[in-house]
Amino acid sequence: MSSKQIDDDGNFTVGGKKYSLLGTNLPVPADVSMTGKAITEEVLLVANLDLRACPACRESTEGKLSVVLVTENYRLHPSRCCCQMIWLTEVREEREQ
Repeated sequence: MSSKQIDDDGNFTVGGKKYSLLGTNLPVPADVSMTGKAITEEVLLVANLDLRACPACRESTEGKLSVVLVTENYRLHPSRCCCQMIWLTEVREEREQ
């Protein structure tokens, strides 16, 4: 799966066919996973964000919406400008009661 195969609506295109990633299990690479092992997590939300610059190459994205795939613990931004799959981890803090 490459960044160019994921469109702004969260669809994965392969062989000329589009498949919605919403509700599917997304493979999370071992080097990104909090467990250190490759895992999968369900895509819970597909969002479009107005980023000012690409988080990887810092190219201006002014005026363009960027898709982000949201799972319980991870965020995936498939960057179009530098063809990077940018992974972010959701960090939760335990609150004292």
